[in-house]
Amino acid sequence: MAVMEVALFPKELWSALQAMLGPSSVESFLKSGSFVDLGSCEGELVLTALSLFPDLTKGVGVELSHERQKEAVRKAQESSPQVGSRAEFLQGDICDESNQKIVEAIATARLLFVTCF
Repeated sequence: MAVMEVALFPKELWSALQAMLGPSSVESFLKSGSFVDLGSCEGELVLTALSLFPDLTKGVGVELSHERQKEAVRKAQESSPQVGSRAEFLQGDICDESNQKIVEAIATARLLFVTCF
């Protein structure tokens, strides 16, 4: 699992990652895996990743704010079926070990981004 802290907009982030690792490396790294964004806000990074990488199995956003998580779910529902069907947005504290969905998402992530503020 790779961990990276970011302060870029979603498309800029993926462009920077591809520039660092090479486009084919990023795509092969993400094939048949899951991507998790901790502190996902309104889901922009997750939805952009799913849009740019159609082979990415699943994108999960974890957000502490219930309002932001609801907005991410709304955006996923309004996105294309190819993107929205692979997105999941969880609400909760990433330090709460009793939240099994969050623990499982983090434990099985192929790529983990931390965008918490």
